[in-house]
Amino acid sequence: MMREYITFFLILFCLISVSRSVMARLQFDMQDLSVNLAVIERTSDVNELKTALENMRSAALTARRIRPLSLYGKSVKKSDIEDYRHGYDVLISQIENMMLLANEGRITEAKAAAKQLKETRNIWHMKYWR
Repeated sequence: MMREYITFFLILFCLISVSRSVMARLQFDMQDLSVNLAVIERTSDVNELKTALENMRSAALTARRIRPLSLYGKSVKKSDIEDYRHGYDVLISQIENMMLLANEGRITEAKAAAKQLKETRNIWHMKYWR
């Protein structure tokens, strides 16, 4: 009986530890997106712009795989998770379009596209990070 309790608490501890580290990773990715968006808004250097976009794309791809807390603890439909991932797909697509503009040296247009990217981020953030 005592072994069962110990096993139960060890498993519970492991699950809590893993979920905390996953949530910390998601929070880190969100911060990475914000920091790099600020770099994009202020830079006029094409290389700095490209680096920031690559960092944003990487963070968005990682965050796409992690479910936010708002999709835990209730009966979550598959469509909710698909919708959450769709938001990242839209964001990643916008980042990739900005990368194309940056690769062509069209910094002004890439920076203008950052406004739409920011709106997209805010919309999906409000939907899943309340």
